[in-house]
Amino acid sequence: MGKTTFIILLFISSAVFGQKNIGFDTFVKLFPKTTLPTCIKYSESEFKTEYFTPEETTAKKDSIPYHDHILPKDTTLIIKYELVKLFLLADTEIVTPRYPDKNSASDTIYPTYYISNRLTTNKNFVCLIYERQFNFNGSTNAEKYLCTIAKTGKLLDKILVASANYSGTGILAEGFRVPWFPDTNSDINKDLSIIFKDANYGNFIYQIDDNGKIKKANH
Repeated sequence: MGKTTFIILLFISSAVFGQKNIGFDTFVKLFPKTTLPTCIKYSESEFKTEYFTPEETTAKKDSIPYHDHILPKDTTLIIKYELVKLFLLADTEIVTPRYPDKNSASDTIYPTYYISNRLTTNKNFVCLIYERQFNFNGSTNAEKYLCTIAKTGKLLDKILVASANYSGTGILAEGFRVPWFPDTNSDINKDLSIIFKDANYGNFIYQIDDNGKIKKANH
């Protein structure tokens, strides 16, 4: 192993595996600040882009881009599972493994959790957004969740705010089928109201109250 490779591996190890015994205040600081208002969504750069070229042309400029699959994040953003369980999961939540094929338990794949954002607020609780990527039917799906957490580290509430989940295929051109990821995203305002936009079911409005609870708005 070369010196450069060793240094890189040492950095990744300290960033991910060194999280194990950190306190909540330190955990919060791992999440970069995002000012409000903001939109939480999956951007073009988070997908692997492929190109379809119509039969009548070979010109690259006529190629049509499409999303092939969601990309994994940098390994330095992975959240150690002990911290996920401690700060980001409700007591009733169970992390369900996925089985890519039917061979054996050694093929089990658990979700990967990534650091995303910390919303800047003047509340007595913290708003953190994490991403969860998981394999389902051979495709990588991804979801972003907003958590409200007391400054003691106790999870108060959480809500899905964006997703990039494989939902079958659609026709791009000339009968060419491509993966389809319905656009699901959220606008989060300074008053901590959330406009959740689901491509399949429409828009829903939620409000984070002063106790950190997330409630569906009556309008």
